[in-house]
Amino acid sequence: MATTHVFIVDEQTFPVHLEYMFAGTGPGNVKNNKGTGTPQRAESKTGSDFDINNEGKRNRIGHVNFSLLSDISRCRIGDFVVFYLQAKALFFGVFKVKSDPYINRNSTPESKKLSEQLTLLLPFRVDIEPDKVYPKGITEWELLDSISDIDAPYKMQWSLIYRKLKGKRGCTMITLYESERLVNKLSVFNESSQIVGCSNFTYQAKDSTIVKVEKNFQLPEERERFDFIPKIIDKYKKKISYERLLQGFILQNIGRGEVNTLDDVFLQNKSLTLNWTGNEVICSVGNQAMDILLDSSDNNGNRIIIPVEIKDELVKPDALQQISKYIRWLKEYYIPNIKEGTTKIKAIILSLKETAVDENGIPNRKDYLAFKKLLNSRNAQFDNCIEIRHVVYSMEDNNIKFQEMQ
Repeated sequence: MATTHVFIVDEQTFPVHLEYMFAGTGPGNVKNNKGTGTPQRAESKTGSDFDINNEGKRNRIGHVNFSLLSDISRCRIGDFVVFYLQAKALFFGVFKVKSDPYINRNSTPESKKLSEQLTLLLPFRVDIEPDKVYPKGITEWELLDSISDIDAPYKMQWSLIYRKLKGKRGCTMITLYESERLVNKLSVFNESSQIVGCSNFTYQAKDSTIVKVEKNFQLPEERERFDFIPKIIDKYKKKISYERLLQGFILQNIGRGEVNTLDDVFLQNKSLTLNWTGNEVICSVGNQAMDILLDSSDNNGNRIIIPVEIKDELVKPDALQQISKYIRWLKEYYIPNIKEGTTKIKAIILSLKETAVDENGIPNRKDYLAFKKLLNSRNAQFDNCIEIRHVVYSMEDNNIKFQEMQ
């Protein structure tokens, strides 16, 4: 299984994505015009080098860019890509992620030339290749509004409905069952006719279709893998919020075997296999969103669903209220779509490691003790299919280490 990512494009950028075979997002296509969802063009930035810190002020420096970086960091080689063409309200696909996520800083002539074609900056990218590419897109109405094939509310395309209501994300993941329905509708609408025998495409505006092209377009070689740790440590020392950076670090590294304490704690000593990864997973028409959601399987084929609430501070009792809402939403909207096997929820509250401890090294901070008491009480009320775990992290030796609190 793999995650499907929906990238927002317009009629200027879509042909370029298809010709050069990449998907990308950036500050030029996430700022909305009075909530209409229409992307605003970057103002004369296509000839400038991209500075990831050049967003916001004071504690929000880089906030928009770091949010976008977290979004792209969830992409894995083998994941799927679908494009949403805003002007026509059409979904096109399906492509496959071919590279790890990277940043193009727009600092070479080749990079600047591509940005000029796009007429905006898209520094956060993945390379793609064809999977099952259908020439015609399906309408937003057919995918989001039509319920002729839906017999329960939990089967609707909530990821995209919520995104439409909030209108912010240039790269949105959809769940496994949402992806299955989208691809099936694409296939039916195209009468199972795919474009085959080519690796480069373009978009033909006159009839709103994807067509193949013979010319090979070369992507700029400039690409960089972002190192989250120095930025997190810097903000931590300056007492500036770094939740979104920590989110990006986890998304970038989870399941790769490169950060042992991360995989040991989150994936139960690496015994779990990731099926799907999401971030900022909206779970209400308001502002409730899970920082991270992991869908995994154990060695016995059981599904382990892991919602993660991230805190860049010491834990407080009210964190349990948030995670409890996520659990309720998962039970009502996510888990009913899982068709086979046993499903368990192993929620995680992630917070900064406790510094106030007794002579035995046991945390004794007042808020922590209140949280721990409430956590134990809440877990005692659940059946054996639901558990809330408390995980802490610390900055040690210019690294981030994770451990579960007992």
